[in-house]
Amino acid sequence: MDGVEIFYTDTIVDFEVGVDVIGLADGLTQADLTFDGNAIKLDGQVLAILQGVADAAGVDFTTV
Repeated sequence: MDGVEIFYTDTIVDFEVGVDVIGLADGLTQADLTFDGNAIKLDGQVLAILQGVADAAGVDFTTV
């Protein structure tokens, strides 16, 4: 995440791949997101960091 400023970012410390899911609301879809290691981004802005997760691209999402 070189050169990326992080504002209002959620850090999730107990996420378990294959167990937990992240809910997407307001028309947001997984296709709208990009992944950089353990970071989930929207339009280049980091939305969340998943501690202990090597690759956020393997995370499961659901619509809420």
